[in-house]
Amino acid sequence: RFDEWIMRCKAAAESMADENRGPWDAAARETYIAFIEQYRASTALDDGPQALEAAWTLLDYKWMDTAMPLQLVHDIEDGYGDPLSVKATPDMSLRFLDETYAEANATIKEIQRHLEA
Repeated sequence: RFDEWIMRCKAAAESMADENRGPWDAAARETYIAFIEQYRASTALDDGPQALEAAWTLLDYKWMDTAMPLQLVHDIEDGYGDPLSVKATPDMSLRFLDETYAEANATIKEIQRHLEA
């Protein structure tokens, strides 16, 4: 089902090829799809700790690249779905980038700036 969702996102982006301005422009759509593809790859990876760490770090950077007003945030808290508390369970929540949460969004952007430095 996840792969189907990615394909639908790609199809929607392609159908909007002529829409290249505003918050859902082509660049924003491209970064969103790159994020969900990396999320899929990260959750499916069956490899050693270094490869997993690298995949999830790349996912963090791809998430930081997205800038649409409605964002998926991959939650990486551990313990809820794993009785041994050693795995992060796949989960997502929504984040709204608008004036309602301007202060929180500014703080997040500042944290991202420091992480990318």
